[in-house]
Amino acid sequence: MGVGQIQFGGLASGLDTGSIIQALLSLERRPIQILEGRKQTEEGKLELFSTFEKLVRELRTKAQELGAGNTFYANKLTVADESVASITTSPGAQTGSHELTSVQLARADRFTFDGVVDADDETLFGAGQISFEHRGETYTIDIDDTMSLNDISDAINSHSGLDSQGEPINAGDVVTANVVNVGTEDNPSYQLVIAGDDTGLDFTLTNLTVDAGIGLTGQTQLTTAQNAIATIDGLTVERSENLFTGVIPGVTFTLTSEAQTTTFTVDVDPEGIKENIQGFVDAYNGVIDFIESQNKITIEEGDDARSTADSDIFGDPALLSVRGALDRAFLDRTAETPLGLVGIERGVDGKLTIDATEFDDALAADLEAVAELFLEERVVDDVTGEVTDPGGILARIDAELSDLIEEVPALDLNGDPILGPDGIAIVSDGLFDRRRDTINALIRSMDDQIDNLERRLEKTEESLVLRFSNLEQLLSGLQSQQAYLSSILG
Repeated sequence: MGVGQIQFGGLASGLDTGSIIQALLSLERRPIQILEGRKQTEEGKLELFSTFEKLVRELRTKAQELGAGNTFYANKLTVADESVASITTSPGAQTGSHELTSVQLARADRFTFDGVVDADDETLFGAGQISFEHRGETYTIDIDDTMSLNDISDAINSHSGLDSQGEPINAGDVVTANVVNVGTEDNPSYQLVIAGDDTGLDFTLTNLTVDAGIGLTGQTQLTTAQNAIATIDGLTVERSENLFTGVIPGVTFTLTSEAQTTTFTVDVDPEGIKENIQGFVDAYNGVIDFIESQNKITIEEGDDARSTADSDIFGDPALLSVRGALDRAFLDRTAETPLGLVGIERGVDGKLTIDATEFDDALAADLEAVAELFLEERVVDDVTGEVTDPGGILARIDAELSDLIEEVPALDLNGDPILGPDGIAIVSDGLFDRRRDTINALIRSMDDQIDNLERRLEKTEESLVLRFSNLEQLLSGLQSQQAYLSSILG
């Protein structure tokens, strides 16, 4: 034990001074240990609030997505011949039966040249230029007499130049050059292929010219650019690529064959709607389960009977605020929008359950009436800001949670926004941001207190070491004097 170079261990006094000092310091350290325990508790609260916020945001996202209507209406697709086109639907697709004919597929311009036996031979070609036009711009690639066929391909793909306005253009952005062996391994024939990157008439390659001095011969156009053409329910539609969107709301199809016809049907999928609603219910119940799990109490029986909270955030205002917001969402229009009539019940514990049979019957009887319970829009007066119609359950939950987790303008006693010195409305943080700020401020305060106590403890240790060192030196001197006096008297 010691400070600096001073070392001692009770040689003069016979005391275990090191243990004595450690015992005294342990007593002095108790406030630090208490603060560290409290800090650990607060850090645990941050983790719990992070989990809580994630659950609440997931619920709000579910409400927003379903409330938009595009994910509420699930649909199912039936295709007679899937070889004609790849057909997909998005949520909310328009229902109905359709006939689709693939007239022709989209193609890009593609050119090739006579083959050579060695694509890496640098003696086969001379110098010159390769040029072509694309969407009104001319691309010119310089070729020198040291290039092989592979080098010529690379030169096209890596070309850079300027357009008519002096802006950079690159041939590799509009065409792709490849070297293809159309022969065999023993008798190769390597051909240069230049193909447009985009299909359709809008992306035609014109005036492809190769200087004679280069030595590339036999220029042949393999395919000519053309648009994809289809008829849907007798109407002709055309695109520059084989992908068709915007023809039928919510339906996308990609042509995969030519001169073929198929039919397809888009129907409402009750099972899909039920799955979507179940996803919302699961997210809602996840929030309720978390709140309930944090508000549990353990009661110990016996002579020492007492109750203990199971969570560090037991009774926290954030838990109460979210639970209150969800309660309000269901109480706003309970009489007008009884979800129980469509098989969805809210129990005394606040959780939702779906009676599959009743829900299926309600969908079969009146799908739009069921949808209205969920999808009705919230109406707010533009002048007064008063909510004139709280909307369906999804809109109400979205509104209640938005008020909690998003930044909101600070209001005065009259309900008017409070403006800062710059004239901009002052906003206050959302519920979770405020709780995090409060806890982090408390943790920082504890860190400062711990640092101060640690410094004080270091000084206390130095003081104790010095005092016991002086005691040992004093006792050692007294012992020396006693020995001296004893020798004289003896």
